[in-house]
Amino acid sequence: MPKSSSAFHEADVKQLCRQIAELAARYESVKARVLIYVRSPEDAQKVEQELRKRFDQPVALLTGTLRGYERDLLVRENAVYRALLDHSSRIKESVYLVSTSAGEVGIDLDADHMVCDLTTLDSMIQRLGRVNRRGGRSARVDVVIATSAESKQDVSPHTEALAATRTLLARLQENSDGSYDVSPQAVGALLREISEKEKLQAFQPHPPAVLPTDILLDAWALTSIRKSLPGRPEVAPYLHGLTDEEPETFVAWRHEVSLLDQPNLSREALRQWFRACKIKSHELLRDRTDRVLKELKKIVARRHGEHIPVVVLTERGDAECFSLADLVRKVQSEEKTLAFRTVVLPVEAGGLTDKGFLDGAWKEPASDVAEREPENARQPSYRRRIRLQIIEGEFWQRPFGEAETSTEEETIKRGECTSPYNAAMKLAQTSHGGLPNNPDKRAG
Repeated sequence: MPKSSSAFHEADVKQLCRQIAELAARYESVKARVLIYVRSPEDAQKVEQELRKRFDQPVALLTGTLRGYERDLLVRENAVYRALLDHSSRIKESVYLVSTSAGEVGIDLDADHMVCDLTTLDSMIQRLGRVNRRGGRSARVDVVIATSAESKQDVSPHTEALAATRTLLARLQENSDGSYDVSPQAVGALLREISEKEKLQAFQPHPPAVLPTDILLDAWALTSIRKSLPGRPEVAPYLHGLTDEEPETFVAWRHEVSLLDQPNLSREALRQWFRACKIKSHELLRDRTDRVLKELKKIVARRHGEHIPVVVLTERGDAECFSLADLVRKVQSEEKTLAFRTVVLPVEAGGLTDKGFLDGAWKEPASDVAEREPENARQPSYRRRIRLQIIEGEFWQRPFGEAETSTEEETIKRGECTSPYNAAMKLAQTSHGGLPNNPDKRAG
């Protein structure tokens, strides 16, 4: 039977992340798998930084704001993550995984010990289920509670639920050392003991639902009308309910954004491009709209007013190209919204860390992963973006990718054509975007 004991600690909100890191660092020399949960991505990054200041032991970071491609790499290749998935594997030193709610559900993690902040009861149950998951050990769980009245957590809609959770957890059986029994058996007994009203008070509050009408459903079904239509509101409140939480924005990086920045390129042509070359899930990161705007402003400031093209895609697939500086100005003046939009940046704008997080201060060019199929892809798309060069009725193909300077080996002569459209048609007729059996090669 899994044996887990919990202790509660209090810390000023300004010291919360440091206190969590200090508690986690106690396991530095005991070769343990340590799981750390916090509620916000900002706190997760602060805890990770605190741990890295203290020692050189392996630390991994998992949040919902991680780009899909890097998240897939984390699951497949990261030694810390793999150690928490396979508890039978041997570790040479303690490993630490810092996570938000992105690591609470649907992941078979099994940690030796856990340190976390206080969250609602439903989330606490998920977290506790990832400590000593298979039993046979004695696990320690440390819960740090922010006490400052100035804390954003104290004035959030979840304040009452957090207080109710703390009260219910204090009803768990107390051990001789003052800790509490948080084994699955003890938590299960607590849930059977409390009333439905107490559960609702401690669980994460559900936002009020907005019921759609037949008229609204008909209006949303008019997908051929992409412009604003009277009586057709945004779908988000009907999907997510009426909530005070900030909306989210998606961000991706593509090589072609700079090439699409043409004054004579229509919005319809831009829409057709991204309809043909859709942004896939592994290309995207998502974050709160206010945080995305903050990082976009950093990019503008870092590039000192330089023209940076950016494409904004709506939920309906409409596309519009802006200067990044103009986009930021329009959003700040409320002439345009980024809520539930996708912002596609050119790779040279940077803003993507080597771990896959949005950071406007990051100067290195971002990676374009549009054609890097995930290993778990059931059916590879074979979609390829290429660049054609046409000279006097002949056309060449060269990679559309990491380097914009092609060598002789990278440029392939494809044949004769009468127009760019004719060249594209001939290329499309070859298998999978096209590599001929015996291509002639020539510099473009």
